[in-house]
This record gives sequence, structure tokens and C-alpha cells, in this order.
Amino acid sequence: MNQVQNFTKGFVKENPVFVLLLGLCPTLGVTTSAVNGLGMGLGFSFALTLLGAVRELLGSGALFGFKFIQGDGMLVFVLAPGAFILLGLIVWFQRAITGHYEEE
Repeated sequence: MNQVQNFTKGFVKENPVFVLLLGLCPTLGVTTSAVNGLGMGLGFSFALTLLGAVRELLGSGALFGFKFIQGDGMLVFVLAPGAFILLGLIVWFQRAITGHYEEE
């Protein structure tokens, strides 16, 4: 192993300050397969698109300029906390559909 690889390995991957600060965990979102990486990327893109579309629909009542809900939308969904609330609801709905619950 040459000096550059040894320095990079020790400075980035095995440095406890970087691991704690950046949250580098080898079991979270790391893949060695291009197919798995593509699947994770497409899934993340789908989740963000769904979140944005539902926020736009509930926040302004319109989607792509077409009005679906009459009147003003709900302001909370236009603001940042609305994204967190809606993300929690989407996760709850997905877990209720699939029947996945964490054990205590």
C-alpha cells in the first residue's frame, strides 16, 4: 500500500472525528453494486417527487398549474415543517400498507 492510500484510509475512513461528525457508517446507504446504487437513487428520487407533488397539491391546491382543490391551500404544507409532517405521514402509510412495525 502506498503512502497516499495509507493516508487516505487513515484520514477519511478510520478517523473517529470524521466518523462522528459526518456520520460515516458503512452499513447506512453504502453499496458495492451499481444495480443497488441505481435502485437506491431511483427510490430516493421517487420519494422526493412524491413528497413534492403532495406538498404542492395540499399547499396550493394545484399541481403543474391545474387547480384540483378549490380555495386556498393549507399554508403549513408550503412551509418547511409541512415537509417533515408529510414525510412522517408517508412513512406511516407505507408501513401500514406493508405491515412493517419495529419490535420493542
